[in-house]
Amino acid sequence: MIFSNPNIIIGLILWFVGFIFILNGINMLGKISAKECGIWNIAISSFMFFCIILSMTFQLFGEATWVTVGGITLFAFTYFMIGVNNVTGMDARGVGYYCLLVALMTPLISESAFSTGDWRFGIIWLIWGAAWFIFFLIMALGKTRLAGPLLGWSVVAIGAVTGVAPGYMMLRGWW
Repeated sequence: MIFSNPNIIIGLILWFVGFIFILNGINMLGKISAKECGIWNIAISSFMFFCIILSMTFQLFGEATWVTVGGITLFAFTYFMIGVNNVTGMDARGVGYYCLLVALMTPLISESAFSTGDWRFGIIWLIWGAAWFIFFLIMALGKTRLAGPLLGWSVVAIGAVTGVAPGYMMLRGWW
């Protein structure tokens, strides 16, 4: 069975996490519209929700099921609500406060990874936590001066380094 190795489904999800990070960064740079980016956020978050249900139903993540599923769910809701906000033009303050809550959870998830010897995910979760905190500052507190080209390119880089590359490595069995 393709999912007998939990790294396969985690790698696939990470790939898409990286892709949407990159698209969101490109959107921040003004290269694609917020509405188009919103549709991508909704599509990828829907895929992630499907993977969550599949994983819980068939216990695809083994011992780390609840922490892994929880972390994926944090991303899925973030992307879904960013998508809804981008498509509808709603105020993003609620998403911003959600980002704060997620940022506060990431040290715990990071510690869980470090405690199992997975220093790579420990570091990745800390990077994601910093990103969520910056999104809180921008969306909830209106610190829009932080949302310049440097942040857009940083989001692209975060997507490539913490999502696309590790996802590909997992799919290839190199993780």
